[in-house]
Amino acid sequence: EYSGGTWSPGGSNMITPRSDVAGVGTQAAALAFGGNGGPGVGLTTATEEYSGGTWSPGGSNMITPRQALAGAGTQTAALAFGGTNNPALLTATEEYNSGVWSPAATNLTTSRRALAGAGTQQAALAFGGYAPGNTAATEEYISGTWSSGGNMIIARRALAASGTQTSALAFGGFSITGRVNATEEYNSGTWSNAPANMTIIRNDLDGAGTQAAALAFGGNDGPIT
Repeated sequence: EYSGGTWSPGGSNMITPRSDVAGVGTQAAALAFGGNGGPGVGLTTATEEYSGGTWSPGGSNMITPRQALAGAGTQTAALAFGGTNNPALLTATEEYNSGVWSPAATNLTTSRRALAGAGTQQAALAFGGYAPGNTAATEEYISGTWSSGGNMIIARRALAASGTQTSALAFGGFSITGRVNATEEYNSGTWSNAPANMTIIRNDLDGAGTQAAALAFGGNDGPIT
């Protein structure tokens, strides 16, 4: 947990160890779902809630096991979308309401993995990813329906995001020219270059915050394997 400028161990560790997981919510009320549990476990639908320092199983697990998916929303009202179940790329979209996952009314238009997500359950934004090939496609989810948004300037995968559906930030990732530090702002349907790019060029990073006050952390700045 990061509080007042200091990182400290959380109250408990996750129940299911995994990579390529998605997460939403706040420090005190978070939700983790999906991912790859590694040898002997594989792709998982496991859903866990983090409340007051303790991880516990969610009310139900996801319907579709997958990794490299994206999410939006809160612990009690979340949205999961995209990803891969190896090797298929997915459009599957699910809503999590007070402990129960259910299929959304519509799925993503563009199947993809390693995409980014921002916003709330009923006003979410999906962008970038591998479709196959890097994509700039942006979609908006409004009250159960996905529709096309403006495309990103740089098509890329394994990027990070912060913000809302109408005021989002995209940064980092891997494009056709290689790893990038490019930062773009999304305002009411249009992507534009941000005033400055990230300091460290990297992919497979994560992000949090708003468009104007964001946090970028982790990632890969070494060889691509």
